[in-house]
Amino acid sequence: MTLKKNQSALVPIAQTEMAAEKVSLWSGTDRSGRPLRGLWLKNTSPLTFDGGSFSVLENEVFAGEGLTDSIKPGERRLISYATDLGLLVEASKKQSTPTRYASEDFQGRADPGERAA
Repeated sequence: MTLKKNQSALVPIAQTEMAAEKVSLWSGTDRSGRPLRGLWLKNTSPLTFDGGSFSVLENEVFAGEGLTDSIKPGERRLISYATDLGLLVEASKKQSTPTRYASEDFQGRADPGERAA
């Protein structure tokens, strides 16, 4: 790969399949009714992934990206990667309930080693 002056590229450092559960995150602290899409990610590989940017692919299609801290083998981490446009949340001040999340099975692939060059 050749990059000219003032150009950049995302270069995958490691690419592996990991156990993940897709969730929608909403805390009510921001004024948006749109929750975030997130993943409960478990590093099932023998590798430690340094912190940095990651990309999420769903059925081989780009679904979003985000930043994470280092993830050691066996660690589980909640990461967000996009706005969940499929859900709209309406808050009511009448009820005081804890933050909840919805989940579904996820068959995507996370690339936690992707870095900007």
